[in-house]
Amino acid sequence: YVYYHNWFCDGTPEGKMGSPMSSFGKLFWLGISPPTVEGLEFFFPTAETRSRYDWDKRWNGASWDFYMGNMPSEVQRNLIWTEAQPCLGEYAVGVSLISFKDGIDCPEELRYMERKVVFPTRSSLDDCGAADMIFVFDRRSGSVIEAAASATQTLFICVLLAFGAMTFSNDASKLVLRPIERMISKLERIRSNPLEAMTLADAEYINQRSRMTDVRSSSQALRETLSWQGLLHIRSWLAGGTSRPGPEPMETVVLEKTIIKIGSLLALGFGEGGAQIISQNIQGSEFSTFNAMIPGRHVEAIFAQCSIRKFRDVTEVLQEQVMAFVNRIAGALHAVADELNGVPTKNNGGTFLIVWRLSGHNQSKQQRLADMSIVALMRIIAQVMRAPSVVEYSHNPQLLKRLPAYRLRLSFGLSSGWAIEGAIGSEFKVDPSHLSPDVSLTGRLDSFTREYGCHMLIDERTVKLMSPPVAQECRLIDHVQLQGWSDHFRLYTLDLEDSALHIEAKEGKHLPLQNRRPSRIRLRFEKQSLRDEYWSDEYQMHDFFDNDLDIARMRARFTEEFFCNFKMAYLNYEAGEWGAARDMLEAVRRLLPNDDTVSAALMRYMRKLSWKAPAGWSGYRLLLEK
Repeated sequence: YVYYHNWFCDGTPEGKMGSPMSSFGKLFWLGISPPTVEGLEFFFPTAETRSRYDWDKRWNGASWDFYMGNMPSEVQRNLIWTEAQPCLGEYAVGVSLISFKDGIDCPEELRYMERKVVFPTRSSLDDCGAADMIFVFDRRSGSVIEAAASATQTLFICVLLAFGAMTFSNDASKLVLRPIERMISKLERIRSNPLEAMTLADAEYINQRSRMTDVRSSSQALRETLSWQGLLHIRSWLAGGTSRPGPEPMETVVLEKTIIKIGSLLALGFGEGGAQIISQNIQGSEFSTFNAMIPGRHVEAIFAQCSIRKFRDVTEVLQEQVMAFVNRIAGALHAVADELNGVPTKNNGGTFLIVWRLSGHNQSKQQRLADMSIVALMRIIAQVMRAPSVVEYSHNPQLLKRLPAYRLRLSFGLSSGWAIEGAIGSEFKVDPSHLSPDVSLTGRLDSFTREYGCHMLIDERTVKLMSPPVAQECRLIDHVQLQGWSDHFRLYTLDLEDSALHIEAKEGKHLPLQNRRPSRIRLRFEKQSLRDEYWSDEYQMHDFFDNDLDIARMRARFTEEFFCNFKMAYLNYEAGEWGAARDMLEAVRRLLPNDDTVSAALMRYMRKLSWKAPAGWSGYRLLLEK
């Protein structure tokens, strides 16, 4: 048995099988328990046995097919029972086969996993002489391999867990964390500027369209490269001719888009005037309820009110269609106002309020905003009056029956001053509004355009804000004091003849729905570039009077001779020389193909007073509302 598990078997002769000494176990200690002399004499050889024959020749297997090798003399000497030593706490006594080599005399000198103990299982106590034979194998080499394998296994598991954790973390980051971070980022942008939601919506739509285009391009290239058209038809036929629906979007994507849509709806519903209401409610984290009762803020601004003439009659005739009528006008009005830095804030049926906020800008930029306001009003008239979708109402049989020779006309009141900007309403409904006497003045100026028969009336303060070239285009027409108004001021107008405009052809009236959104986005980016251009100091706003064809057509009939003669007539009117003013105004009225309604309005007033200025005339009159 000792030779069969020979530790020292080196080199197996050719054609023979070697000892299984390499099977993770080498016999290095054998003994008996309990330790008795009879047991030692029974199990271990004596010195006489060793000298009687050569152990190697008898047991090395040289003449067998199974070769077990020679045993060193030191080991043979240790196998004598007299060399046995007590081990295992004197529980057993035995000999070590490797004490001369490794200095290990007992099994307990090796760790538990480095040794393996074997007992005979088929022998009885009588056979063993009331003692058990113990064989201990050295498994250090196997333990090293097992430790290496265990370490490799642990390392592999760590790598596998790390890879799994990274994969899970990447998926969690891609599907959850990044969308949440994007949502928080967009919420922060909407918090600071609620109007940013519209830009976010456009950017999201463009990105989605780009991704869809890339996917379609890749799929098309793959089909063309691999010639899969036939396979695709076969697959479609096998599937019953129906295509499988695409994967549903992730909940985080739906939530992200919902946030953008809600922000866009808030920005669209409240407008720039209500941006403060949205911002303060979103930033407030103490309560989740909506609080519309927030303090307003004082702003300096230019206000313009636009009215649709004879709106009551139009509403009664058009009935349900009046909404489309108003929305078509509002579309052109809002587009032009936005392009020229105006903010449409309120619509009350046939009236619109546009605001150019002056607060926070230096004098140069305030002057530019004043120029933009007057240019915006001219362009609104041009855009609305030559739009086919609006002009077609001039041919509406019902309108013509009610209002013969009906033609849409817009009137404007333009003033500047202060206002309190905030929310008006209750917890059930709020609207962004501007409240001040100066805002009310805008509405009163708009109503007085009917008396003067002009498109717009502008107060003196607003004209003084304009640049000199633009201010010179405005015509001084009266000096008035409004009822209930402590100050008197001069009134100006900007002469326009909207009948000189060319009507556009009806193109692109019925665009497919899928083509309207990209068109609006493209137009919005183009308008933003125009806004930046108009806002720069290098751009001269007066160039609109010379380069804009619509404005040039509407002002072509008003000549320099007309303006000079009217100015002399007005100076006589203001100086109280009403007789001279009457003659001059009569001459002015003949300079135009049609009558000058402003001159006619001044003459009506002077006629009521028999062409004589009242006593104490100070150059201005009390203008009463009808």
